[in-house]
Amino acid sequence: GTNVVLPNGSVDPWHALGILTTKGTATAALITGTAHCADMYPPRSADPPGLTQARITIDQKIASIMQPCPAGYSVVVQGNNNCYKLVSSAKAWQDAENQCVSEGGHLASVHNAFENAALSTFASAANSNANTWIGLNNMNSPTSFTWSDGSSTMYTNWANGQPMQPNAMHCVQQGAKSSSSPALWMTASCSMAQQFVCSINQ
Repeated sequence: GTNVVLPNGSVDPWHALGILTTKGTATAALITGTAHCADMYPPRSADPPGLTQARITIDQKIASIMQPCPAGYSVVVQGNNNCYKLVSSAKAWQDAENQCVSEGGHLASVHNAFENAALSTFASAANSNANTWIGLNNMNSPTSFTWSDGSSTMYTNWANGQPMQPNAMHCVQQGAKSSSSPALWMTASCSMAQQFVCSINQ
């Protein structure tokens, strides 16, 4: 078949007989630590990492079929109506935001833990050791962080001791997936050049 997703759970006694690697347009999703049907339940903070990763794989596959994106962009989270682009050429925060705006979007905003995990996985594709600019900043007010796309800031994922707010640190980066602060948010000098993710609302 084509355009199918094949979930298997590592605790399923028959999983060794299943398709465990992606072949062509048939996407395999091995859910480590639980059963194949666990992805059918709503996400929880207590979900094992293997289940979270499987949900991301499944969502990206389904969304790529249902929601085409502009050239260079792809679906990362199903159902949030956004398309994302990882730019691995390092730029300062404002230069990164300007590029995203020129393409019809903004630096990515994040509104729940699932989006944050999915974005971290997406951003690690080119370099799992690289921190990534996101759209959060406090340029307009030292005591208030806002998203560059104007969306709400109900969700945050700060690392311990963050946010730091010296005068030169107004921009926010997501920690590299292979670092000691994977997917956690940290302030940094806006003049620092690093990779970034643009987001376009469809």
